[in-house]
Amino acid sequence: MSKQKQLRDESSTASSQQIPQTDLAKSEKGAAIKQILAQQIREVSTFSGPLPPPEILEHYNRIIPNSADRLLKIVELQSEHRRTCEAKGLDAGISIAKRGQILAFVLSLVGFGTAILCAYLDQPVPSTVIGGGTLIGLASLFIKGRTHKRFEEKDENAKKQSSDIAP
Repeated sequence: MSKQKQLRDESSTASSQQIPQTDLAKSEKGAAIKQILAQQIREVSTFSGPLPPPEILEHYNRIIPNSADRLLKIVELQSEHRRTCEAKGLDAGISIAKRGQILAFVLSLVGFGTAILCAYLDQPVPSTVIGGGTLIGLASLFIKGRTHKRFEEKDENAKKQSSDIAP
């Protein structure tokens, strides 16, 4: 790269030696004027969200009549669809949770009923194993479920904080 720079410097000094001083001043002014004229001004505008700014909507209306109304209708329909899907998802999650709780209750009743039946039939070992296993299983399920929810909440909070910080 230094060789190229030296070649440029030599060529610029050679060209300045060939052109008289008055012509050099004129050519520098001309180059400066050409450089100013050659500059480009670039304007970039962005928007976020479902709707463009009103100026753009107005421009759309000038090109295609009622296009802004059509865009607004599309946004409204999409928002309604999203809310419907979210509501269905929440309802499904609640239904699954209720079903799981009912099944867990039934299984615990069966486990404790079996343990009581074994105790009634003078079988202390199976009664202790089945009853203790059922109790330990339920306790571990509740503990694991709560700690899992805490970790999920911590992860969501961390993601939320990192997205708030990012530009």
